[in-house]
Amino acid sequence: MKFHGLFFALAVIVAAASAAQANPIPWPPPASMPLEDMYSVLYVNDAGRLSETYYGDYYFSKIPPEVYMMKYPLPPDCSGVSVVMGKLPEDWQFTPGMLPSIHEMIPPCDPREWFYIRELYPTVLPEWPGIPMIAWNQPFPEKALLRVKYQHDLLMRGRNYVYFYALGTGKYSPTYQKEAISFLDITMPASFNMDRLYLDKTPHAFAVTTEGNKTVVSIYAAAQFGPFTKDIIGLIRPWLVCSDVNYDDKTDILDLIRVRNMLGANVTTDDAAADADVNGDGRVDILDLILIRNHLGN
Repeated sequence: MKFHGLFFALAVIVAAASAAQANPIPWPPPASMPLEDMYSVLYVNDAGRLSETYYGDYYFSKIPPEVYMMKYPLPPDCSGVSVVMGKLPEDWQFTPGMLPSIHEMIPPCDPREWFYIRELYPTVLPEWPGIPMIAWNQPFPEKALLRVKYQHDLLMRGRNYVYFYALGTGKYSPTYQKEAISFLDITMPASFNMDRLYLDKTPHAFAVTTEGNKTVVSIYAAAQFGPFTKDIIGLIRPWLVCSDVNYDDKTDILDLIRVRNMLGANVTTDDAAADADVNGDGRVDILDLILIRNHLGN
């Protein structure tokens, strides 16, 4: 199993205000989780839709004895959910230098019994204003590796797919952590591509590579002296010419009209502007019209 290959190529810092936390949610806080290392595989299911198999490794350098429960948000209608936990060495401390060999340090893990709770996790998605949460109870070692797996069908929005990961669980607690690092690799069929990526509604950088018949989207974020309080939301579409803003598999006058009608719109304040922002700079302007013109007839 390789580590995320774009760690040194992609370094985007996400700064926040007061603490650092992501999945899972220790309760009661605080706890210290310096690293989450996550992988997602997207595939076309028997119904012709994109589905996800996800697993994430969560490295805790300190879980206080008073933490009696871990909470965890899940997308709706998940299947194949599993939680396992292993004990890290007593002298384990995370340093960036261990990243290339982090997978060699995975301790033996045992299954943990999990259950749904009544609480919903709030999101900015209109389709999913609140998603389910599961939990599992103590005991927890002071230093632990938690691994969560699940499967589900991606949310569809028109011809787009919406990728969601609940990164922003720091909104739940005032946990203090000097620094937290989050990696996510999303592998999908080469016929699809990540079109836009946001932390809630704020555009966020990502890298795309191709490996044979696969597209790999790599996301990196670091929280310094603050929590992750916004979730990862990605828009995935079939790999078509970027200037096909109305998704009819060609670039023509209708795409030009669509962009013209959205001139001046800002993607962060107007969700409808995302497709018309052809060059992905966050606004719809003359540069987008030029790109449409240059691709007419494709």
